[in-house]
Amino acid sequence: MRVRELEEGSSRFKHKYRQLEERRRLEVEGFRSELDLLHRQLQGVEMRVFGKRTPLMELTDLESSQQESGGAASSDGKTAVTRKALRAVSSRIAQLAQAAP
Repeated sequence: MRVRELEEGSSRFKHKYRQLEERRRLEVEGFRSELDLLHRQLQGVEMRVFGKRTPLMELTDLESSQQESGGAASSDGKTAVTRKALRAVSSRIAQLAQAAP
């Protein structure tokens, strides 16, 4: 009787943990999608404002090619690349905001 209760409790905790892991995975996927969307929007704004490719575009293209080729295969590497890209996008947005009339 007691063993069955413990097995059921263990089963419930495993199920809850799997659900938690799935929510985390989806959250990271959504965050990454939002970053990609913002990046594309920023590229569009830069192309309209400057009419050419900017250093930020070249930096993010280089990072994308490194990720695709496996250059940033580890989770820490992806996090570092994401942080670096986010900092670059944030600074570029600040520069554009200051330059706007």
